[in-house]
This record gives sequence, C-alpha cells and structure tokens, in this order.
Amino acid sequence: MKKYSVPALEKAIAILDLLATSEDELTITEIHVQLNLPKASVFMILNALESYNVVTKNPSGRYSIGVKLYNLGMSYMTKMDLKKIARPHLEQLCKETGFTSHLGIMVDGKVMFVVKVEQKTSFIKFSTFEGMTSDIHISSLGKAMAAYLPEDQLDTYLQQHGMGRYTPNTIVSPDVFKKILPSVRATGYSIEDEEGEIGVRCIGSPIFDHEGNVIAAASITALRSDLLLDVIPVTGEKVKRAAEAISKQLGYEQNQTNRQYS
Repeated sequence: MKKYSVPALEKAIAILDLLATSEDELTITEIHVQLNLPKASVFMILNALESYNVVTKNPSGRYSIGVKLYNLGMSYMTKMDLKKIARPHLEQLCKETGFTSHLGIMVDGKVMFVVKVEQKTSFIKFSTFEGMTSDIHISSLGKAMAAYLPEDQLDTYLQQHGMGRYTPNTIVSPDVFKKILPSVRATGYSIEDEEGEIGVRCIGSPIFDHEGNVIAAASITALRSDLLLDVIPVTGEKVKRAAEAISKQLGYEQNQTNRQYS
C-alpha cells in the first residue's frame, strides 16, 4: 500500500504526542527544540490547534492538551465500552421477549446497527446486520434517538438524507415525524409499525451517557403477527428497562436532565 505524507499533519501529531506525554506544560521554544521543528511551523500549528480547543495555552504562554482532545478520547472509549456493556442486556432482552434485539448509534445523521442478538433456535431471521445503516425515520432506533436531538440538528439530518417512502406506512413529512417525538419522551420508547418493511414491527428506547447525551438506542424487532398491538406497552417497558440499565452503567442518572432536550 502506497504511503502518503502530509508534513503539516505529521508535525501536528508529533506536537500532540509530545504534549500528551510531557509532565509539564511547554512553550513554543521548548517544543521547537525538543522536536527539532521550525519555530514558525510550531507557532502556526499551535495557533490552529488552539482555535479548535485541541490544545490550550495558559496566561504565561505554555501549552498543554486541550479539552477537545479529551472529549474525543472519551467519546471513543464510550463507544468501545458501549458494545461491551450493552450486549448482556440485549441478550437478556432477547431472552425475555423472544425477539431479536439491536443496539444502534447515530453516525452522520443515519442509524448504524452495532450489535444484533437473535435467538439461535428461531426460524425467523431479519436482514439487519452489524454495520448496516438506516434512515432515522424508518426505525425505532432512529425515532428513539431523534426524540432527544436538538431540533435544528434533526432538521439538518432529515434534509440531508431525505425521508424516502419504503412502505405505505412510512412517515415522509418532517412535521408529522416531529409530532410523534413527544410521545417517545413521555413513554420512554418509540414504535415503528411496518414503516421500514411490511410485516415488521420494532420498539426502541434511548440510551444516555454520563452527561445526559443520547448516544445510542436499544430495540427489539418482531413480526407484526408476533408483536400484537395490545402487548406493545408491556414489551415497550422491557425495552425501556434494558436501555435504562445500559445508561446507568454508562454513568447516567435517571433524574438528571437530558442535555440535548433541555
């Protein structure tokens, strides 16, 4: 594989590595000397990194790693921990309900399925798979997360990806879609009723991190004939409890305010 060189990026990474491993904050001159980089380059790179909060400068002009880099690292760790934490709860949810369970996250305005748990003895197999992406408006996972997004961010996602019609039941109007979201917040779970595929119903519930951000959702997927309307409330509570248990392990406290919808 051909290796491409981006000198400015390589210098920035070297600077960040040095700041991350240094016990003390460093000046431009100290970075210039230790890395043998041109002083002007160090100055320009640090200026750019500081503007994005990747590094921070104290009043005496000394630099250290900034909050942005910390947040990116925590985001990565949360996502890695999320799958590990969620899987046992999804396995239990699958066992309790008899339905296939999923974990989904939001990636660039779409839902990505990152965990799928199904009963090995079941003859019913759904076409979902880990790594698959789906539009927000046609899945219970998407609805559960959309209910806690800032409205302008949700509008951007819907405009960016559109609201295609997949079945006669698909919601294709942003206004109609947004009108169902208060009920998701009220009950703690969302319902997708043959909106992505005829004959399939899903129930999803949001998952929050320690800061109250919605970062994922848990769901069950079932045939319409197996998930009748009169059992949706009971099943919805089971999905909600699973999502709450995952959120709790991520440090979320149920009485705290959800940041996106506060």
